[in-house]
Amino acid sequence: MSGFESIFRFAYLLMELLIIGEVAVVLWLFHFPFLWKRRRPVLIGTLLVSLYALPIDAWAVANGWGGFNPAYVTGVYFFGGALLLEEIVFWIGTAFVTISAVLIFAELERKGNPWWTLPAAVFLPFGFFDAKTFKEATK
Repeated sequence: MSGFESIFRFAYLLMELLIIGEVAVVLWLFHFPFLWKRRRPVLIGTLLVSLYALPIDAWAVANGWGGFNPAYVTGVYFFGGALLLEEIVFWIGTAFVTISAVLIFAELERKGNPWWTLPAAVFLPFGFFDAKTFKEATK
């Protein structure tokens, strides 16, 4: 395998780290104090989802339900060769980001943000869509 071909072995993992990682960084960057206070529920939720999803995913892959192109994965397997590193990163990463975003959504709704601002408000600091701030920002 040439050096160029070996780079492709990390394609799936790199895409996960870029996509999931960027979302996690933005969520935690803009909402760090809020999420830090809730780090325990975020971590417990991530653990529970992962403990539920990873064995099911390993079972499904072991039974031929889905697969991976070996040219684009690291080849690092866990759970007796049934689960790739990339799948573990995917489940842990998506659970972490989803739980963080749900907590932010709930707080935004609790603060009375209009429903149509919620998707953008998740990626903006709290208070951006408050009546006074929003009027100043949209002048």
